[in-house]
Amino acid sequence: MQRGAQVKDVLTFKEPAQNTNQPFYSMQHTRPELLLDFIDQMRQHENLWREDYRNEDFKEHRMGNAQQISQKLAERFNVALSPQVVCRSACALIKWFQKQYAMCKANSRFRCRYQSYYDKLLEFLPTQNIQMLSCDECERCFYNDEQLRRHKYRAHSGSYPYACENG
Repeated sequence: MQRGAQVKDVLTFKEPAQNTNQPFYSMQHTRPELLLDFIDQMRQHENLWREDYRNEDFKEHRMGNAQQISQKLAERFNVALSPQVVCRSACALIKWFQKQYAMCKANSRFRCRYQSYYDKLLEFLPTQNIQMLSCDECERCFYNDEQLRRHKYRAHSGSYPYACENG
């Protein structure tokens, strides 16, 4: 099998190096073994997911760990990723997990579509600060403040959610 053909089997959109603002994976289209291995790699490098390492003081260390993850994924799956794409992918996966966790806690009937990824992330990602926010006017639930502000603006004619507070 040719090298390029294998990469196209794994990724279903633009080459990741062209756009570092997007994660390298698609929940729906990326092979599960690649994403599960990525999660295992994340677990070993807690400076990619622990809140106390998410500032500029640890950026160089995060990039070094992201480079290690990139190398391991290249060896195992023949996927070339920049450290920036690895970091962005970790952040996107954390946000996805936090949303799923909040929805599971708010609604006992909620079922996560990608349960194996969720379960693997639940093993190590902190959950103590994840909570649902509810609208004080209609009690609809949201997983973050931005979504609640947007809802209040659209549904209850509240203040514009992105207005500058200083002026």
